[in-house]
Amino acid sequence: MIDPFILAGAPAHLALDPSIYRVGMLLFRKGSPGIVAHLVETPAMGLIGQQIGSVALTSANPVLSMATSAVGHAATNFQLAKIRQVLGVIENLQLANLAVSGAGLGFSIISYQLLAARMDKMAEQIDGLGARMVKIAESIEALRADILQRDFNLLRTACEVAENGWEAGDREAEWRKASDMLHTVQNEFASKVQKATAKGLELDISALEPLIDALTLAGATRISCRIAIGDLDLARSISDQFSHELNGLLQGIGAAEISFKELALQNITTSSSSFAREAEKKLPFALKKAGELRDREAVASTRSATISRIQNLGIHGREFLERVRSEAEEPLLMLKGDAGQEIQFEEHVSVPDPQVPPPAI
Repeated sequence: MIDPFILAGAPAHLALDPSIYRVGMLLFRKGSPGIVAHLVETPAMGLIGQQIGSVALTSANPVLSMATSAVGHAATNFQLAKIRQVLGVIENLQLANLAVSGAGLGFSIISYQLLAARMDKMAEQIDGLGARMVKIAESIEALRADILQRDFNLLRTACEVAENGWEAGDREAEWRKASDMLHTVQNEFASKVQKATAKGLELDISALEPLIDALTLAGATRISCRIAIGDLDLARSISDQFSHELNGLLQGIGAAEISFKELALQNITTSSSSFAREAEKKLPFALKKAGELRDREAVASTRSATISRIQNLGIHGREFLERVRSEAEEPLLMLKGDAGQEIQFEEHVSVPDPQVPPPAI
């Protein structure tokens, strides 16, 4: 059993702590050396992510809107307190986008319940592109609808095999099979992203994102299969290789490229009289999307640090994943880091008096 003082739920005070900042899946304290904690999502993050994703379609601040929505529905004081606590942490650490993306918060815990929701989101994004994707496929064959469907089905099947490993008679054989399948799928989506960015940003960001999410989901789940087997050295090596690959694929996509592509969809070029005005309108969106891509890169680059931490604590990879998979209440766990000044963990969430209005997030 893993000591609850080593791996526990994110404490409520983390939502209001300005000294803590995040890089990828790691938490640091301003002015202090070392990693204070590693973020790890549990199956419960799937529900949080779905709700954030649905609210985000109609709200500029999905986290705040979701918290407000939760208050309007029947729930126990404990449930409301837990929702507000988690959303506060997500808001403070700017995790909302990762909570709904294929990148997730670090590596996959091989929970099909969590992975299926993200794959459904990717499929919906692709379906929503409609005729635009057909036009794109005229120049990039790998993005034809039938080929995309085939590869998304392969990703779903590989994740199902990984999930089945928990119940298999020979778990390690099943996870090795899943790892090999995921490696193939990872290569397929890496190729799609490469072709879509080889000559500049061939796809607009809304079309590119589901491909990146599929790539990161395949890579993260493949790494987790190796963690489950106990091949932590290999898992760390694969993690570093994947980070290098992802950074190479995305390094040429910034706010400028995203803005120009969005303007091109409206047939606005640098010679258009409205170019400067329209470019200024696109800039906030482009900066946000570019920041999200950098965040995906950061998650990939910091994943191996968590694998090393698990090793240094003497925890078997399978034991770690089983503990996270079994978490029924906390959407977000924190693995203590090696910093001298660590975050004070809390085992329970205090329940506010029902007569006292909840603090705003």
